[in-house]
Amino acid sequence: MENADHQSDTSQEDAPNELAKRIQRELGRVGCNPGKPDGIWGGRTREALRRFARYSGAEIDMAKPTTIALKELEGSTARVCPVVARPKSIEEPRHANNPNTRPRPTTEQKRAAAAPNASRPARVCRAETRDECRVRARAAGARRGSGFCRNPITICE
Repeated sequence: MENADHQSDTSQEDAPNELAKRIQRELGRVGCNPGKPDGIWGGRTREALRRFARYSGAEIDMAKPTTIALKELEGSTARVCPVVARPKSIEEPRHANNPNTRPRPTTEQKRAAAAPNASRPARVCRAETRDECRVRARAAGARRGSGFCRNPITICE
């Protein structure tokens, strides 16, 4: 007698999970991918059912798996949810937006970056002369005595 009660309890517990799995399989069939059919009534499954209801025009309770939702899904013969493409996943590698997964430079690349480039001349910097500042002030439209040349700039060539 106890064994029969135990079997009925487990069948009652498995019923919602099995119903959820069947709904998840049907959602995948009509193109509203809920992920792997695992029998867990989670956020992905509810979102997939929400998309199905939106595109099919059906009114479905999404709080828990129901036979009404399963019948609505089984009644659909064609794809209901549109195909959604992820443009970045096609054009960019996986590591493009995550700096932690970008390939690290090789030892040779590090040495080349650290070595001075002989073909490039060294930069020479100097303070701007008073005459250069006056020319720049005239070009900027500054008036005489405006203090335009109080702080000379550094010119690098």
